[in-house]
Amino acid sequence: MKVVALVSGGKDSTYNMMQCVAAGHEIVALAHLRPPVDSGQDELDSPMFQTVGHWAVEAIARCMDLPLFSQQLRRKCVNGSLHYKPAEEDEVEDMLCLLQKVKDTVDVQGVSVGAILSTYQRVRVENVCSRLHLTSLAYLWQRKQEELLPEMINRGVEAVIIKVAAWGLTPAKHLGKTLGEVQADLVRLSHKCQLNVCGEGGEYETFTLDCPLFKHKRLVLHSTSVIEDDDTDPLAPVAYLKFDVTTQEKEETEMNTSSWSADDGCGDSVLTEDYGSVANAQALPAVPCLSLLNPATHNLSSGVANGASEKADMPPCLRWIVVEPPTSEVVEACTQAERIRAQAELAMQCLQDQLSALSAQLTDVCQVQLYVSDMSNFKLINDVYCKTFNHGPPARACVGLNMASCLRMAVVALTSSSSAAAADDDDDNAGLTCTEQHHHCWSRRYLHVQSVSHWAPANIGPYSQAVQASPITWVAGQIGLVPGKMVLVQGGWQVEGELALRHASRVLEVHSASLEVCALVTVFVTQPQALHHVQTMWNRSTDKRPVLVAVLVPCLPRQAAIEWQVVAVDGEQTGDASSVDCVPSGDGDGNLSVEWTAHEYTCLSSCEADVELKTTVISATVGK
Repeated sequence: MKVVALVSGGKDSTYNMMQCVAAGHEIVALAHLRPPVDSGQDELDSPMFQTVGHWAVEAIARCMDLPLFSQQLRRKCVNGSLHYKPAEEDEVEDMLCLLQKVKDTVDVQGVSVGAILSTYQRVRVENVCSRLHLTSLAYLWQRKQEELLPEMINRGVEAVIIKVAAWGLTPAKHLGKTLGEVQADLVRLSHKCQLNVCGEGGEYETFTLDCPLFKHKRLVLHSTSVIEDDDTDPLAPVAYLKFDVTTQEKEETEMNTSSWSADDGCGDSVLTEDYGSVANAQALPAVPCLSLLNPATHNLSSGVANGASEKADMPPCLRWIVVEPPTSEVVEACTQAERIRAQAELAMQCLQDQLSALSAQLTDVCQVQLYVSDMSNFKLINDVYCKTFNHGPPARACVGLNMASCLRMAVVALTSSSSAAAADDDDDNAGLTCTEQHHHCWSRRYLHVQSVSHWAPANIGPYSQAVQASPITWVAGQIGLVPGKMVLVQGGWQVEGELALRHASRVLEVHSASLEVCALVTVFVTQPQALHHVQTMWNRSTDKRPVLVAVLVPCLPRQAAIEWQVVAVDGEQTGDASSVDCVPSGDGDGNLSVEWTAHEYTCLSSCEADVELKTTVISATVGK
């Protein structure tokens, strides 16, 4: 796609542009936000935008032979919460105006943004992109900084430090130095005082003098002077570099020495890179407590389908809701598309009615299992789903099932009911947005990353990668999409399965969890032969042995062959679970009698006699 890059002049926005090009996108314009001309300020106190060095950004555009769109930052930060709600007076609206101007002038579909760990920044870019129907491309998101910094240097990003604001960094020693010259200091300080190697905590800012995207010219720094903050801490002095730049023609050798090329995948090598690998996941000391996952067993054909359930030994705030939309209420005279949409609307209304009966609301739903009889109808159903869930959507798994001919969809939801409205919290914790439930139940956090990255598949739709209602974390169903390109990986169900498990692991890491603490693992497969190998696939990822249920289904989203869904439990918060007694059983016809595992398989497999939903229990042991 054609992309406009949000640039500050620093290394991160530069390297993300390189990632975009490596992924096959075309950078067609640069966009930059700067202090008002009449302010006389070089730097603004903004949690969103880097403005130091703004006076030299135009030179970067010249080196790239690209148009530069600039917008003055006239607004201030008025909405400092992690979840951004548009406010006319907020500085984010200046970014909206800037990107709208770009979109009105240039044909663009995506926005390059250099966010690494800042959820605050990523959420705001995603909000603006959503409103302008653009795709956010954040290929550095969740990269390990100690790996990312040398990677930038080795791939030809020459950037100098132009601001310091952390203990151990001094104006005399570090300002004006290249990343290569200070790399050893940054690594040493990261070990000594937890400094962010890439400066993600605002420890330092950079300006790019050269990179492989600079076609024939590079920048040279000169006329430098140091501007120190009047109220600076002598132990952690704050200062920035005032400088001028001139362009200089590149030598032919300079244009050919970089190890980076546009064919380089830059971190999206599917299963070969180390960062975020499953093998590095850390286990919590206690065995996950399976008793927290006990839903009651339902049977749609018994007349209790549309209702909420509770077992006596379940936490009092967790409820399962099973929704089979009443087909009798769908007008027969309308078109098929209208019938599907009407049935989806009825299902969502039934869900909200059941939530109301529990004094709960949509923001209390932690997990949704969406069953669709025909994946070709998914878009129609999802459009209705989008209108229902917007802010803080639940984790979701979507599965194709052979259901009754009149039943297009069914919904199973797990809710953490509340008696009071959820409130946004300002907590910025590794990408999590927190909504605190004002009752005895657990706080609910959700991870909803819409930017395309190399980390895990973006959630473009209305569902979160994971929802955590402490101590349980529900991860959305993961299929084998190459995250940087959002296409299904080639190589068959084995490769798809390995990649999907890696996605689940990375999502759990953001929640400070791992595959090591998974209590329940469900894997949907479309090929019978896969049923006998999913246990081995799991065993290669971790030596922990949760209960693993494999289900053969007709189809999965994107025509995937395998989908993993995991539920993790923090054993430290739930107490000793070493004596859990859970023995699933099956009758061979898909009627699985496992009270604490996903009862919806039983529900939907028994709603019609000829349904072909075969369930195989691969493992039912709790490893220590």
